[in-house]
Amino acid sequence: MSVSKDLGYILERLAEPPFSVQVDRGLGDAEFSEIEARYAIVFPPDLRALLAIGLPIGNGFVDWRNGDESKIRERLAWPLESALFVLNLWKRPSRLPRERSAQALR
Repeated sequence: MSVSKDLGYILERLAEPPFSVQVDRGLGDAEFSEIEARYAIVFPPDLRALLAIGLPIGNGFVDWRNGDESKIRERLAWPLESALFVLNLWKRPSRLPRERSAQALR
């Protein structure tokens, strides 16, 4: 199977129950450029290929075309915020709840 057929199959499965995700037309080159510039990101090649075929929206997927910009920015910040939170706990074990701190020492 070709990569585009594999990606098309993934999108077809997402659109079917039990997932029932709405799949919109794929993003075009101009849309990718605008999104990448607006959010200072670069889509990895595999995700870019998928989103060029079809754009899943709803059910937790980011609507890159019509989504709320502030919500998209919040989602993009999650990985960094999570990493900083974990690093902060690691640097200061006293900030962990006592039960979890005691379990970590076992």
